[in-house]
Amino acid sequence: MATIDGTELAKHNNRQSCWLAVHGEVWDATNFLDQHPGGANLILKLAGKDASDEYDLFHSPELVEETLGSKARKGTVDISTIPKMDKKSELGVKTGQSQPLSSMISVNDFELAAEKVCSVIPREDKSSIDIFRR
Repeated sequence: MATIDGTELAKHNNRQSCWLAVHGEVWDATNFLDQHPGGANLILKLAGKDASDEYDLFHSPELVEETLGSKARKGTVDISTIPKMDKKSELGVKTGQSQPLSSMISVNDFELAAEKVCSVIPREDKSSIDIFRR
């Protein structure tokens, strides 16, 4: 499998060629954009970048290959070669902000989202959401 430099990854940042890095592997998500339950824009915001953190918020590790297929795997990337982005300003992410339900496609997605949201609620406020605790 090819080794892809971060600058090459960054070139694939649009609807015509949409590549993402997820845990050091580069995936071509171009053909999946219109099938993504959360909409193409969620993926396009991360096109040409390391999407690992955002991906992990809502998806299980094996879902990317199950969904895109092994042929969509372009190669590996050294994360240190990917230009850093200010994720909060570029993605509009706020601590504790929940993801739209429409972007969640598995029970694992819901569980991870609940854990993220619940982890930012002060302990004394959690009594009403103990349903999320095991």
